[in-house]
Amino acid sequence: MGEKDSVNVLIINRNNNAEQVIETIRKHGKKVKIVKIIEVSSILPDFIDEDMENYISLSDIPEGVDILYPFTAHPDFSIHSGFLAKNRGIPVLLFPEIDPITRQLGLKREVERITEGKVCVIAPKTTCSITPSSTLNCSKFNIFAEELGVPELSVKIDEKTGTIEKVVVHRGAPCGATWGVAELLIGTHYSDAVRRAGLLTQSYCAGTRGYDLIKGAGSIYTAAKIHAKAVERALKKALKTDK
Repeated sequence: MGEKDSVNVLIINRNNNAEQVIETIRKHGKKVKIVKIIEVSSILPDFIDEDMENYISLSDIPEGVDILYPFTAHPDFSIHSGFLAKNRGIPVLLFPEIDPITRQLGLKREVERITEGKVCVIAPKTTCSITPSSTLNCSKFNIFAEELGVPELSVKIDEKTGTIEKVVVHRGAPCGATWGVAELLIGTHYSDAVRRAGLLTQSYCAGTRGYDLIKGAGSIYTAAKIHAKAVERALKKALKTDK
């Protein structure tokens, strides 16, 4: 596998927010590889008025990083991530849902302004919604999204009992929820699989919960719908093939 076919990820971890993604990439990543993990203190002021280089400097970033993936949940670190990506020549800055940037459009625009069009700034509501895009001039992001993003499954149904006897994950959520859901769907009757997939997703998803008048429903419910739809698509193919 050549370098052009793989993607190197640097993760910034705080409060163990990135643990599920780290585990998923290490276990299921084929073309996606973690080259470094930088730990940030869990105790940070709401507003950081000192030099951000005291926390993470350019010298902390190795060469050859394709995606900067910060799990800091702090607006000042979101801005600093933009500086790091641009000045270190990192083509992709991918923010998880847990980061404030995905809930503050103004902050996303500020990061895009800082990176001056030199970095693909990706900030989805939930990372299980990302897909390769022909409109993004960013091949490294597409390699990542081909492997980790919108779930793609195939299922095998027992003809006699109507229960699911096998689930194969072709693409799963970066948080790893897809593999957990797939395992627990074994033995479920196909007529109940879509509903159950949505419920099971919420046991694994690290997204926000509840409802806010400004932000709307938490991303955990979006993730549940995405996984339910993935199972529905897989069932339709399986039932059509079995006929």
